[in-house]
Amino acid sequence: MTRTQHTLSGTAPFAALAEELAELGFETGHYDTPGPRQYTATDSPMQITIDDSRRPPRAVLASGEDGPAWHIELRGDVPDGAQVMTLYAALHPDNIAAAARAATGTAHTTA
Repeated sequence: MTRTQHTLSGTAPFAALAEELAELGFETGHYDTPGPRQYTATDSPMQITIDDSRRPPRAVLASGEDGPAWHIELRGDVPDGAQVMTLYAALHPDNIAAAARAATGTAHTTA
């Protein structure tokens, strides 16, 4: 798939998420009309779909072939920062789990 500029404007509900995906090397095809856009990267099992034709608009972050299947669905009214934080949490679940254990005092340490 060839990398193309995403067509979501800077004020669209998922423009910040689409911009971050492009920075991370996720690619999507060229779309001339509103509708579902699938983003994938060769080095990630995640697939992200942004659908700005739905009301409200939605983005779905879905697991790939590594481990059990799961997905996170975001609505268009989720703040940009929370969208990007959710993306990073989905891409790095082991780091998030370790941070959560450390925050609750259940982290294991070795001598």
